[in-house]
Amino acid sequence: MWLTPGTLRGFEALFQGVAAIHFFEAYAPVCIGAIEVSPFPVPHDAREPAQFRVQRWQAMALGVLTDTGCITPAIVRMLDGCSALVLECNHDSDLLSNGAYPLSLKQRIFWQVRASG
Repeated sequence: MWLTPGTLRGFEALFQGVAAIHFFEAYAPVCIGAIEVSPFPVPHDAREPAQFRVQRWQAMALGVLTDTGCITPAIVRMLDGCSALVLECNHDSDLLSNGAYPLSLKQRIFWQVRASG
């Protein structure tokens, strides 16, 4: 299992019994065989959330961006030049309004959506 130290701190009970835990840090590439995985932080409501640029040596790169609060210049830099991009975009106003999310989170997200226009 690969994760950030913050993810482990936030969910230690979920990882009890996992045979091997490996940590990665933002912007520190990890080589798994011939694949280089470059994690980068994203703004999201979690402890040390990260997304990834995956590349085999100097070959084509795949960007993975599945959940982020907004796009930052650092995200753009990390995904620049990727041959393909996996995106997940699922903003659902009804789900947010009617879900069991804290009011402060609902207000912040609605404010961000209105501000971005």
